[in-house]
Amino acid sequence: MRQTLASAVVLLCVLGGCDSKPTTPPEDPDGAESLEPSDPIEAAAKKMADGDSQGALAVLEDALAKTPDDHELLFSKGVALRKLGRTDEALAAWDATLAKEPDFFGALHAKGAVYVEREAWDEAIVALQAAASAKPDYADAHYNLALAILGRGGPDSVSQAQKALETANSLDAEDLDVALLLADLYVKQNRLDDARPVLEGAAGHMPQDARFQASLGRLELKAGDGAAALAAFDKALAVSAEDVGYQLGQAQALLRLNRSEEAETKLAALSERAPESAVVWLEWGTALAKQGKFGPALEKMDEALRRAPHLISAQVRRIGLLSDLGRCKDAKAAMRTLREATEAPGALSVAQGAVSRCKR
Repeated sequence: MRQTLASAVVLLCVLGGCDSKPTTPPEDPDGAESLEPSDPIEAAAKKMADGDSQGALAVLEDALAKTPDDHELLFSKGVALRKLGRTDEALAAWDATLAKEPDFFGALHAKGAVYVEREAWDEAIVALQAAASAKPDYADAHYNLALAILGRGGPDSVSQAQKALETANSLDAEDLDVALLLADLYVKQNRLDDARPVLEGAAGHMPQDARFQASLGRLELKAGDGAAALAAFDKALAVSAEDVGYQLGQAQALLRLNRSEEAETKLAALSERAPESAVVWLEWGTALAKQGKFGPALEKMDEALRRAPHLISAQVRRIGLLSDLGRCKDAKAAMRTLREATEAPGALSVAQGAVSRCKR
């Protein structure tokens, strides 16, 4: 989830959709300018920008004592409470805002952002869908909605999140967060011709960003270009050397280049850093299998399936190993399990081919 409220003034006015507020203090009768904004929302924004969120809250509460039904003040109070870490009270203030103005964008989006943080996916989706409807040209509302949809999961989650991200990307093609998530979704669906232009649109913005390079690496892996993938992951690791995901990508690129011994060394180390990652164990098994070490490879793939029993790629590769080891009865049993788990024609075809070649 991304908090998009870059400054207190943006928090309180632009994002909140409040009416235009004066940006400079009015002149006094003698022509001297007031040192402090007279509008309580601007005054609170200034205090928050100066790091005085408690002072901002005091300004807003004083103003609300005079005009308790002002929805903009109620929203602003919620922002101040949020900055103070009093999130439940902030949500209550935003609920009070929405009781006065049900379509008030700032409160809807702020609530949605908090719910995403809390992984309260259903509540986040409701709030963010309303926010996106209230302000459809605001890219971050669509981005955060996509995060909530993916967090909740479900059979249509990828297509729904993709739609929200495509809207966000059309509104701001240079937004790196949006571009990377959208490109990754395309890559997972093997829509590489759609992923490339999305990444290219963001490339000029932060080409050395580690996340950008890692996303490019995943794209190149899917495209089968191990050399380009390795170059991208090497660049990502030059920026963030300890990132487990980047290290895994690097090992996968080495496997693509048939540098299985190097990949094995890296994956063995990764298994200690990320022992619960089924993909690490799967790729470690793959590296061993490429070297003809079928017994140890099978042990690693069994470990992968213990951590993720429904990981289709692990099931398929395990069937291949069982066949290589001449364990045809076990391979056939594993094939029946795979048929119960998926209807994906590619996976079934590869696995059935391995079973057909099995010789005792």
